[in-house]
Amino acid sequence: MKQRTNCNRHHFSWFGLALALATVGNVVNATPYATCLTNNGDGSVSFRLNQDTSTNDTVLIISSGGAVTNTLQLPAADLANVIARGLIVTNIGIAPSNAFSVRIKHIGSGIISTNSPTVPFNAPRGIAVNSHPASPTFGWVYVANGTAGSRGAGMFAFSSDLADILGQGTTPLTGGYNFIGGGSSPYHTSIAPDDSVLVTDWTDAQGNLISMPPDLSTFSYVLKPIESNGLGGFAAAPVGSNNIHGSVISAFMVGSGASLKLYTMDEDYQTDPASTSATEWNSAWEYDIGSSALPWSNAPNRKIMTPYLASFAGQNQKLEVNGHFLYCNQRRSNPPQHSAYIVDLNNLQDPATFTGATPWGMFWTSQGESIAEGFSDDVLRDTMTTSVSPDGQWFAAIIAAGSATITAPDGTTFANAANDIILIPLTNGIPNRNRDIDGEGEWRLRSRIPQLSDGVYRGQRDPAASDRVALDQYFRG
Repeated sequence: MKQRTNCNRHHFSWFGLALALATVGNVVNATPYATCLTNNGDGSVSFRLNQDTSTNDTVLIISSGGAVTNTLQLPAADLANVIARGLIVTNIGIAPSNAFSVRIKHIGSGIISTNSPTVPFNAPRGIAVNSHPASPTFGWVYVANGTAGSRGAGMFAFSSDLADILGQGTTPLTGGYNFIGGGSSPYHTSIAPDDSVLVTDWTDAQGNLISMPPDLSTFSYVLKPIESNGLGGFAAAPVGSNNIHGSVISAFMVGSGASLKLYTMDEDYQTDPASTSATEWNSAWEYDIGSSALPWSNAPNRKIMTPYLASFAGQNQKLEVNGHFLYCNQRRSNPPQHSAYIVDLNNLQDPATFTGATPWGMFWTSQGESIAEGFSDDVLRDTMTTSVSPDGQWFAAIIAAGSATITAPDGTTFANAANDIILIPLTNGIPNRNRDIDGEGEWRLRSRIPQLSDGVYRGQRDPAASDRVALDQYFRG
């Protein structure tokens, strides 16, 4: 009988951000780490390695409560002294009932580069990575494919080394939910605290938020399914007082038990869901779900923020929570509109103070910070989506089509290019231009893979991949 253990200890940095795909982003780890630890019951154990080790790495298998250590690799000058990514099976004589851990010590070069096989998608809309080390599905990567094509419309799962862990091939898993494609169903995805996979359906016909187990075998509604708004529509403004949401663009869940909270970005919902006056479209909302049974059937507990454009539908947006900060974006290509926002969940503004002026509810915007630093425009102009590393140290953005020329404080110019990946260090959750990467400490955007400079990393995807978007891991070695 195989026994999977979750007691593994990992020594790795979460610096690496897999902002893969021109339309989606989330985090995959930076250095070698082990997942899917399994005692095969015959004296052998196995695990999956997300990437090749390097010659200066140490790989240990520890068992018997720490009393026994088996060495798989020690640092050596031999270039062949590496372990290749993928499934690793070792016959080291561990009893069938014994737990074990894999410890990897990695000393990197500090160079950012791409590291992974490519996984083609025709319509990738969301990516999420299980970053819970104690989970059996730690490191699993989930991709939402929004249109039937070379792959069908639905969800796909991969192990940390981007192997087809569920044997799907090009066939999506839907769990029985009717993903209707069209580029928006499914859309964004995220991992809940209980390892379930949240998936949004950003369509007017359905507009739902569902949850799927890690193996994507079934689905359940997180929020009450959308009903007719009485005006011939469904998840379209005005959604009507009988609905508690509209077309859900993005969703993120934090906490557990009585403290479980759900945050959404919703294209259509407003404080008065029956209002025909568009003043709060595309806003972020909080649902205090707690330990209640799902689907949740009550209206949001409060509005969190409203972005710059609150009266126009079809906005590419995403939100996530890290610590007590909510990070979100709204893709805007024209100055002086804002691209990225940060909300302090410990210091929320009173919804009663909303007058219709936007943006509202945040304390930081990329547009405001850029202008304050002396740039001519938002340095994150035309951001498609953003992500924050689990340790709260890095903020990443991926650019959609690109920007016009932006003038820096010293008079030099640059432009955001299509598929650029921009990585900004955070200090206490806030972008910090004075936090050095290479010693200069100024918030400048000009370096590209694999170089680091000026406190901000900027990489560019291969434009030739635009017709066959690939899933890549970008990492700091």
